[in-house]
Amino acid sequence: MSRRRVVVTGLGPIAPCGIGKEAFWRASLEARSHIGRIRRFDPTGYRCQVAGQVEGFEARDWLDVKTRNQTDRSVHMAFACCEMAVADAGLDLDGEDATQVGMYFANQFGGMEFAEPELYAQAYLGPQRVSAYQAIAWFYAAAQGQWSIARGILGFGKTLVGDRAGGIMALAMGSLAIRQGHAQVVLAGGFEAPVVPYVWAIHQTSGLLSEHRQSPEKAYRPFDAERSGLVLGEGSAILVLEERDRALARGARIYGEVLGYALGQEPVASPLGLASASRLAATLRAGVAEARIAEIGSQKELSLRIPGEQFLELDGMVVQLPVKLLSHMHAEQMG
Repeated sequence: MSRRRVVVTGLGPIAPCGIGKEAFWRASLEARSHIGRIRRFDPTGYRCQVAGQVEGFEARDWLDVKTRNQTDRSVHMAFACCEMAVADAGLDLDGEDATQVGMYFANQFGGMEFAEPELYAQAYLGPQRVSAYQAIAWFYAAAQGQWSIARGILGFGKTLVGDRAGGIMALAMGSLAIRQGHAQVVLAGGFEAPVVPYVWAIHQTSGLLSEHRQSPEKAYRPFDAERSGLVLGEGSAILVLEERDRALARGARIYGEVLGYALGQEPVASPLGLASASRLAATLRAGVAEARIAEIGSQKELSLRIPGEQFLELDGMVVQLPVKLLSHMHAEQMG
């Protein structure tokens, strides 16, 4: 028995390099860095003073005043991306079965821009000065809750806290919900707004953030011999997933298909080397098997080069993977 197929029919991105799919695509073709000195707060005194920041985003263009006052900047961007993705997919959510529309979102920091002044009020001004909305605004699942209320969505949903793997995990779980018949439509993606002093102070203690200051646009260069560390950024990206036959029946544009996925993990203390290569190879094998690529057409072997390592060979397939690393443009957006 064939399994249900899952396709992508809508895109909604907000990133330092652009708002909306057209702007994001143009910036991606330019491959120009949009990392700069922090402007959302005074970074003087912090070792890392650069970030990927979204310019020109106005929450009032996407949310009513009540919802804006109850939520954080990260949720504002998630709302906007949901709206863009739904419009891009040509969906009328009011005409959908609300129980068959799901949401799978990822977030790492929660609503810290909203929460930081409230934490200050709690500590120094007294609990009576803390906003009543603090209880819901800081929460990782705020976007899921607020979006479901705003649009009357009643389907399956989860908010994942999975660090930098969170967004792809949300995409995987949303696809699985459709494949298993729990939903016909799923909004999947992530959102983050970490350019906040509190978050910066926390991450500074890890020693992972870049201290490069001479040329901010060169601060984040993953895999470069002169890389200086991690640079955080803000933004959101939401995809609309649908069951393929349903999407074709309504004449939807299909951007691509989610064939499969796999998750792997390794202790942080493990050195980069054979152990990492072995774990990555095992995860790739699991993903290829779950995707059933052999059923679609394949030949000999799948190879992947790891910096400093030999080729990893996965028997049974030949797959050419064009890779374009875009994180240097807009920094690491975690969720």
